Amino acid sequence: KGPQPLLGSAGRTSGNQAAAYRQGTWETSYLSTDGLFARARPALRQRLLDLAREVDAEHWNVMSRATRPVLPRCVEYHTVEPGGSLPYPTHYDAGSLVTIDIMLSDSSDFRGGEFRTLEPDGSMRSYAFEKGDALCFVSHKFHCVSPLTAGRRNVLVVELWEGVERQCAHRCERHTGECEHSARASLFRRVLNDLGSDL
Repeated sequence: KGPQPLLGSAGRTSGNQAAAYRQGTWETSYLSTDGLFARARPALRQRLLDLAREVDAEHWNVMSRATRPVLPRCVEYHTVEPGGSLPYPTHYDAGSLVTIDIMLSDSSDFRGGEFRTLEPDGSMRSYAFEKGDALCFVSHKFHCVSPLTAGRRNVLVVELWEGVERQCAHRCERHTGECEHSARASLFRRVLNDLGSDL
């Protein structure tokens, strides 16, 4: 098969509590690094773009109002283990237009880890999210994930935006132009963060 590609990554383990995820483990691998996802799964990439366009046309029309092509900003593979969560009910995917979450785990493989959205009336809505299901939502919708209490939860997350299809090794903020954030830089930053939290 040859060497495995080096992907950008970010995450928080029980030994590294320095950043946003304060408990447990939440790992993110950036499958869009160096165009890997687009090259390895072009049919799936197109299917997800088509799904987003279809759902958007039916509900919001944010993509049709875009003044530039709407393309993947990032493709992320999330692995969540016990204690991992996205605990902020007002979290949203700033700068993106549409987000697609695809459940890759059987619901029997984990407990907790519910995907929830904050509704206009202030209530939290939970979603049935089974293996193979896709949740497609406007990226400015507030969403969170309850703490995982057992098992492992794997999700593919694709954010679409008005910008070039990024190939850098992180969730890029630059809509155009080159980004110097490579997989090597991602690994270096991660090692420094882990060292800082260990000291």
